Amino acid sequence: MLLATMKEYTDSVKGDLRCIFPSSGIAPLASVIRGYIKDEGAQFGAWGCMLMATDHMDDLTPCMKEKLHVHAVKAITTHKHSINVCMGVVAVLSNLSEGDHKNIHVLLAEAGVVKALRTAMVEHGAEVPLLVRRVMTALRWMSDTDAVKPHCVVSGCHKWALEAMSMHIQDVNIVHSGASTLLHLHQDNSVAAHLMRKDSLRTIVAVMNLHMEHQVIAGTLMCTLNSLMRIPCNYAALQEMGIPECVSRYARIHPRSRVGDMMQWDIAKASELQAETEAEADTNAHYVLTDADIESLILMHREPEYLASLLLPRDVEPLELQSMYQSTSAVPPEHAVVLYLPFYGERWLSGFTATLETSSLSVLNLMSIKNPSALKKELAKRPQIVVCTHRTPLAKEKTKRYKIHMCLWREMLKMGVRVRGYMFLDEENVAEDEAAARTMYTDLASTVETVYLKKQTADRQKEMAGQGDTLQCLPANRYFEEVWMGVCERYKGKGSES
Repeated sequence: MLLATMKEYTDSVKGDLRCIFPSSGIAPLASVIRGYIKDEGAQFGAWGCMLMATDHMDDLTPCMKEKLHVHAVKAITTHKHSINVCMGVVAVLSNLSEGDHKNIHVLLAEAGVVKALRTAMVEHGAEVPLLVRRVMTALRWMSDTDAVKPHCVVSGCHKWALEAMSMHIQDVNIVHSGASTLLHLHQDNSVAAHLMRKDSLRTIVAVMNLHMEHQVIAGTLMCTLNSLMRIPCNYAALQEMGIPECVSRYARIHPRSRVGDMMQWDIAKASELQAETEAEADTNAHYVLTDADIESLILMHREPEYLASLLLPRDVEPLELQSMYQSTSAVPPEHAVVLYLPFYGERWLSGFTATLETSSLSVLNLMSIKNPSALKKELAKRPQIVVCTHRTPLAKEKTKRYKIHMCLWREMLKMGVRVRGYMFLDEENVAEDEAAARTMYTDLASTVETVYLKKQTADRQKEMAGQGDTLQCLPANRYFEEVWMGVCERYKGKGSES
């Protein structure tokens, strides 16, 4: 009944508008659209204008196309509860996105247009698959334009794609557009981090299993998974998501696909690494982090939840983790970790710290400390993880930041805490300036060695060396592994000589 009513209004409105301006006289289109939008009761009029614009898209000049998206946003803002208006607006934006005019794509990535698409999808996506199909078509074309990709990432278009695929998993068109959007955007670090979440992987695997025989959809998602395998993975987690079985099935159905063979090799490698990690894992319960966990902490993934998940011991519930560190005696924790992170802003650092705290870990954000006295009070609470940035060890001598950093290591060592420091760099920056990154790592090692380690008594140095990895520093990036391993050996050597 609804479709029949919509068709009647479509025919009548489009007929009226054709009388106002035939295809040969399309110039008054913008003024007519404005007139309908100003009248809040003319929902079908606004819808009809959008449909007219869709019908005459080939007749519109580039200048008119660039202005059309403005009217589309106004229409959906005024009549967002109308399925008809939303359908018309989305149809216009979808058709605009399919053109080769790059400037149009940039305009479509503006916040207002993206918000309009999102509004239409939230309001009517569950009940009107055709609307979702058109939204996903627009996202597919927009995400494939280099100038627009950053806007799509910021707007969370990859999250829309996963949501649409999950909501309409049997709709081939929606799934195809969603898979293409993920492939276009997955190389961004924040998108890759989101796709590596369990709920995201479950959606991808579910779609692949249902559309495994569709070569384009399955192949597109497999290419995305293959690229994500550059992120160190826990093989047990891959098994939990059903990825190995999914890859094997894909390889059987599409034997000529090279990406299937590559994925099978990656998964086999992850299985071997997992076996090695489990064989070498430290069984002491007081360890917060293993070396494998630290090496998995690739800081280019900026989402706090993803980073925090890598800091937690495997197969340990938060309550168990809390009891692991809470002792009836008044002794400080035996183990602490200092993380030197790239600076992505105070808000990001605070969010990262808060995320760790929700996991029942005692966390100290060094950047929020104002003076050494305040730091000593915070250290009395016995934090297991200290979070700071690269700027901290690079501070000039006698500055407030330098004194706070020196106080941190001195006081923690006085408490008898086993401290391990880890510095991470955004891998893109490392690739651009490897020499500068090496210098940063080496300077931190030198600072810790000369300022803190040498100030300890001979007995204390010997005790620290006996603990093995007291000042162990491992990079997230393989470029600097030899630098840090050499530093660790020097620590152990000096302690034994003492």
